[in-house]
Amino acid sequence: ACTEPAFVHAKGATFALLLDIVGACEAAGLIPAGSVPRYALSAWATVHGLADLLMSGAAHRMGLADGS
Repeated sequence: ACTEPAFVHAKGATFALLLDIVGACEAAGLIPAGSVPRYALSAWATVHGLADLLMSGAAHRMGLADGS
């Protein structure tokens, strides 16, 4: 894992933003109360998985991305 201070800060700030956005969804009644951590983790995992599939070329090999 990268321990570069700027990267660690950016990672924390980005996840905090995600928590804020999901929290706003909770406040608006769009997701159940008390579910912010679960929804944030699901969003993070989805984006992480998509990035991995695109970066590894797996999505392209499966015909799910154009490779660009």
